[in-house]
Amino acid sequence: MSWKDTQRLTAYDGYKATVTFQKNLHEVIFLCYRNGHKISKHLELPEGLEPVYDRTINIGKNGTVTPINVMLESNGKIKYKLSAQMGWGVYEITEK
Repeated sequence: MSWKDTQRLTAYDGYKATVTFQKNLHEVIFLCYRNGHKISKHLELPEGLEPVYDRTINIGKNGTVTPINVMLESNGKIKYKLSAQMGWGVYEITEK
């Protein structure tokens, strides 16, 4: 839901945004810059699930996403792969 909300702000309102996966903080941060103000939402990842590396997905003013993969692991084993694809905020989550 937060992904869709963030993407809507960029595509329809023309704001830049980022979605950041923080390994050491065990959270995902949705950040949008709107009229010089930061709007952020922090979501904790489920216990035991964390990104392998810090990753930031940039969402442009027109809602397009930079292509990137985010690997999530549980108990030291890669469990999920989130792939953001070029275009209008398309993403896919696959289980490994």
